[in-house]
Amino acid sequence: MSPADRQARLRARLAAAVPGREAVVFGSLAGFCAFVAGSAVTVLSERHWVRDPTRPVLSYFSYGIDAGREVNVGPDGALPSAWQFAVWQYHRLHGVRLDPWFGVVGNVAPPRRLLVIAVPLLLVAAGFLLVARTRAGGPWAAAGRGGLVALGYFPLAVLSARLSAWTAPDSVRVVVSGVGATTHPLGTVRLPLEPAIVLTGVAVPLAFGALGGYLAFAWRTSEWPRSLLARGAVAGAAAFAVGWAAVRHLTERHLATERHPDLEAGGFARGEYGGIAPGSIDPGLDTLATWQYHRLHGGSMEVRYLRAVTDGVDRIDIFELAGVAPLVPSVVLLLAGAALVALVGASGPGSAALRGAAVAVGYLPVAAATALLSAWTPPAAPDLVLAVSFLDAVQRTGLVYPVSCGAVGGIGGFAVRVATDHAGRALSRIDPRGAS
Repeated sequence: MSPADRQARLRARLAAAVPGREAVVFGSLAGFCAFVAGSAVTVLSERHWVRDPTRPVLSYFSYGIDAGREVNVGPDGALPSAWQFAVWQYHRLHGVRLDPWFGVVGNVAPPRRLLVIAVPLLLVAAGFLLVARTRAGGPWAAAGRGGLVALGYFPLAVLSARLSAWTAPDSVRVVVSGVGATTHPLGTVRLPLEPAIVLTGVAVPLAFGALGGYLAFAWRTSEWPRSLLARGAVAGAAAFAVGWAAVRHLTERHLATERHPDLEAGGFARGEYGGIAPGSIDPGLDTLATWQYHRLHGGSMEVRYLRAVTDGVDRIDIFELAGVAPLVPSVVLLLAGAALVALVGASGPGSAALRGAAVAVGYLPVAAATALLSAWTPPAAPDLVLAVSFLDAVQRTGLVYPVSCGAVGGIGGFAVRVATDHAGRALSRIDPRGAS
């Protein structure tokens, strides 16, 4: 092929990759509508929870050697407006956490569990409708076109993050106990702009919009990757089971060798700590192992209250597994992604990454189910439920880890396969009679 032909082919590919005006317009409109619809659903769901007596809206706690700091916002007293709280929750559904100074040792009332599926469903639907309206010539083109929903999603994500900052009145104060005891205003609570841009504005709408676009292409052409999905479900579920079993063994060994408390949760009232679950109260090995496995994915623990509360649980202390434990989720998912590509094959690194990421098909439902099933009520505190954050279980354990590690494992499996094929061909060309 001559250089002129190569340049012409490259120009043709670039022209085909650039979306037309119709796709851009409809993509922006679909993204805009998805954000508005998602925000409306969140407002309708969360507006009555701002003054719910069974949970503080915000709680902040830290304790050092000589002093502690604590504040609880809600359910009584000054609170952010319902729309501000709903915006916080909507961005949290995209993986954004509140202002870092607050989020390190602070908690926000968890959103209702059904809201966790709202963002993916709306964005997948937006990408699906966009590609169904504008069509696309192939699966990659359909996925790219579906991702155009981010064009309409991005400006609303940035605008809502900027406008939802809440400056607490002076009556909302941080109480400092111990040495230098004092109080000072809480100040302003806001969403961090950078994560709101990256996660809410770009990454999440791009990913789920692309998925919706691909599904629209598969629906139109009836080219469903049934074999890949079925094997991805098996590989993902098996990876979770193997990883959980390994962490269970490490947890059991830790309990047999360490003497400090297994679990401790409680709050500070008038400067005195009041534990609700001392180490002698054991939620059981399976429950502890499940919590630990989710925590190794970056998941957090949350408290749900069954009665009215004004000063709730400030901290939950669970022992941390050291050694090889933090590597377990990544290793099992890398191996699962590589095994999946070895079974179904791949035409290139990009295809291998996508096929390796299919382990999320089986990993996600198991992650969500185990988070729900491992909820536990301490006998010493029957009005509390300790559980893995369902939001983290879906986002971090169920999606981020299996998609990223599975994709890397798929690329690794493809590379090993290519290297093996090359080595086999090289060995087959060696004539044993040619060496003397």
